[in-house]
Amino acid sequence: MRTAVAGSDPGGAAVFNAEMLRFATHYGFRPVACRPYRAKTKGRVERAVSYLRHNFFYGRSLSDLEHLNAQLAAWLSDTANARVHGTTREIPRDRLHKERSHLAPLPGNPYVPMVTLGRRITKDGFISYNGNEYSVPEGLVHREVHLRATLEELHLFQDGRLVARHPVLEGRGHRRLAPGHRRYKNSSHPPTQEHPLGNLQNLIEVQRRPLGVYERVLS
Repeated sequence: MRTAVAGSDPGGAAVFNAEMLRFATHYGFRPVACRPYRAKTKGRVERAVSYLRHNFFYGRSLSDLEHLNAQLAAWLSDTANARVHGTTREIPRDRLHKERSHLAPLPGNPYVPMVTLGRRITKDGFISYNGNEYSVPEGLVHREVHLRATLEELHLFQDGRLVARHPVLEGRGHRRLAPGHRRYKNSSHPPTQEHPLGNLQNLIEVQRRPLGVYERVLS
């Protein structure tokens, strides 16, 4: 699946995408790809999904997420982890107790998922992400940036250099112009969404001449 494997090398080995490798590095494991169209190479991993669906979800009435979690905890304790497993022939909670000493501790800091995309800069100096627009500073060399997004923040790069940072906007149809991304000559009031041209008096320079020049023109 593309969320894990980006492609394959000339020898047919899987090439994992960068986010998958970052996730694996954070939690300290090495991903192994199954062979395409060979269901048996997946072992019994997907069987657990069917077991959960048929033995827990079917026939239950659930009022909310808290109720679901409470029923699931009771089912795991009394049924799923108390039975004799069909493959290992052991009780799962007893097997976990034996294996616990061989398990590495979880990292102290949580994993932060990150989306990596390429984005083209619009003529008015913005990029689009999830239905909202974010500004880029003036004077960039190229018309494209590399976007890396977490759930809370966007980072925009060009040629490996961080050029902009934005908080992720909620909803859709919004536009964010970061301070300092536009240069307005002789103006302390940059344009806004309501007034795209801002204060015209601050944008237009009028050449000053002596009054005698105008008198000669009118005479």
